[in-house]
Amino acid sequence: MNILFRAYTLFFIFLFLLVTNGLNAQTDVNSAKAELAKNKMLELIEKKLAELELKNDFLNNSKVNKEALRIQIEEKTKIGWSENQLEPLRNDYKNAHSQLKSANKSYKNVKKEIEFLSKITYGKATDLVAYIEEVHPSTFDGFSSEVSQQRDVSNIKNRPEVQKYNKNLDTQFNPPVPKCSEIKTSTDEITGLQVYETQKEPFFSYTSDQLRPFFKGNNFLNVNGKLTERKDGIVLSMDITIASNTAIQEYGWLEKGSVMTLKFVNKNTLKLTCQRTARGVFDPDTKTTLYNVQYAVPLQVRKDLQTVALDKARLIWSTGYEDYPIFNVDFFMNQLNCLSEAKR
Repeated sequence: MNILFRAYTLFFIFLFLLVTNGLNAQTDVNSAKAELAKNKMLELIEKKLAELELKNDFLNNSKVNKEALRIQIEEKTKIGWSENQLEPLRNDYKNAHSQLKSANKSYKNVKKEIEFLSKITYGKATDLVAYIEEVHPSTFDGFSSEVSQQRDVSNIKNRPEVQKYNKNLDTQFNPPVPKCSEIKTSTDEITGLQVYETQKEPFFSYTSDQLRPFFKGNNFLNVNGKLTERKDGIVLSMDITIASNTAIQEYGWLEKGSVMTLKFVNKNTLKLTCQRTARGVFDPDTKTTLYNVQYAVPLQVRKDLQTVALDKARLIWSTGYEDYPIFNVDFFMNQLNCLSEAKR
């Protein structure tokens, strides 16, 4: 009897150890998956924060651009400009208002995404793993499905609809195309070629660290740009506004044949050639200096410009060069997509 009791006892001890080890193994796997999921989520949040910073810069510059145009219209009205003279400024102001609304909406959407991702990250581990398994399933490659954690995603409150990860739908690789402003179409009187022209939009701006305390909420240098396309080429037109009455002495001019170098986020560069010398014109009413400059855009680089975001621009002035960070990194993508849409 004692022998049989001992046999049963040993059997149950063995069974207990077997089950316990299995549970521990399951717990280890679940803990490892939760850790992987958290790391992946933090990586996603970091990317979203970087995106939010760009959106914030774009939003602030849109505000500055709109306010600058409002002030300019007000000052020109005071000195007696006619409605015909004011019309281009009013159109620019209207476009700036639309740009600001779009920038504000985009900023808020990214902010909401970050808030949601943060809530999931520091909530239940099961919800975190469930979310990453649906959005980025490759995160858990190598885990056996037999010991995969059971998922229950129904209790995640305010959870937006989630689809399995699709690179084609990832805005990091395929950003949404914004609504296009009106495209002007005309016919070149000499060549007879059809001409398509986009509306101006903010491109980049710059204020040095030394001048920043004097330009709170504004920028020392602002650049708006647009594209004009014909069958034989594309031209980038830029209005460079510098808030200084000595800009001509400090910067000089932009010489015909000089180069503007664009640097992309993938580290590639593109050199554009100035089509004609641009000399600054000082406006005593606004106390700003304006340069209207044009650069030729080679047709063969159109595809690259439509797929790769910008990073920096370098302008070669007659007194030297200066580098500028670009906040509207999708400038060419947006403008070229609108031109393509207009020609359909």
